[in-house]
Amino acid sequence: LRVGLALAKGIAFAGRLPLVPVPTLEALAWVAEATSGETVCAALDARKREVYAAFFRVDAGGRPCRLTPDATLAPQELAARLEEGTILVGDAAQAYEDVLGSRATHRPFATHHPSGGVVARLGAERLLAGHAIQPESGLGALEPVYVRPPDAELPRPASR
Repeated sequence: LRVGLALAKGIAFAGRLPLVPVPTLEALAWVAEATSGETVCAALDARKREVYAAFFRVDAGGRPCRLTPDATLAPQELAARLEEGTILVGDAAQAYEDVLGSRATHRPFATHHPSGGVVARLGAERLLAGHAIQPESGLGALEPVYVRPPDAELPRPASR
């Protein structure tokens, strides 16, 4: 993720091009094939018996609108938050099928995952709506969003 973002920032800076971030869980919510009024839970396996998840409600125009920020949850916590009729999209549904069970309607990740086209469309919409980051105004501040602290840490000096 960091390498990809660094590459995108370098291209944007060198070409004086705007850069538009598209959150992964938001892109995932778009491929859930939900209809107006339905709730979508986009959830990815975060390993270590955790999931990254966010909830969305589909508006009258078919757009998933964010209800919650991205969060790291235990599968049991996510199961408790799933209301009857929620559409669950992402690989967490299969990874934690034993816990998430049948409370939600599962969309198979093999057929419901964000393509480059979905991400490009969302990026274009954000660009046209004025949500781009211009190279002269703050590419340096653009960082990947990590919901959970990284597992890898720098070694600490030994205390004396």
